[in-house]
Amino acid sequence: MKKDNDEITDLFRTHLADAGMSVRDGFWEELSQEIPVACQHRRRILLFRVAAAASVLLVWRHRRLLSCISLQGKKWKKHLQR
Repeated sequence: MKKDNDEITDLFRTHLADAGMSVRDGFWEELSQEIPVACQHRRRILLFRVAAAASVLLVWRHRRLLSCISLQGKKWKKHLQR
């Protein structure tokens, strides 16, 4: 399989070695303006993911704390009934 891939890659390299493509006027300027917008969007998504993970951990910790408190209360009730 590796040999087949190497042959295909070499075939593309030899046939497309001198290939080129021209871009429309102003393409690179438009692209450079769109990059910061994409980075801001990526940061915003990352912020939402971190906030969601933090809220899940907070709720999980809170429920665990409450379950420990309720277990302690049950132990006290058993102790008082004796």
